[in-house]
Amino acid sequence: SARSSTHSFIALLVGETTMVSQVIVIHGGELAKDVAERIVEQKPASCSATVSLRCASERPKTLLDNGDDTTICFVLQTIENAAPAEEGGSCVRFFKRQTQTHTKLEGK
Repeated sequence: SARSSTHSFIALLVGETTMVSQVIVIHGGELAKDVAERIVEQKPASCSATVSLRCASERPKTLLDNGDDTTICFVLQTIENAAPAEEGGSCVRFFKRQTQTHTKLEGK
């Protein structure tokens, strides 16, 4: 539709009223990487936020170091029984640990 061609996923993530300066698109799995790359490619020219790709297997704890001006988007591929693909497994396990609070990324 005409509406979907003028509004990208990045524009939806950033929003019109928020002050987001950075969007990190986390991918886990081959198909997820393709989807994540397409999300980044659709960034509108009017969007001033920095958009970057990152593999889910890259030290997920460092995601907690980002400030309130960062939006994190997870694109994770699953395999049988809804298990994460190998690349996304460490990230999913990190955020599902019993020692993590459910609000670990709240406000991030």
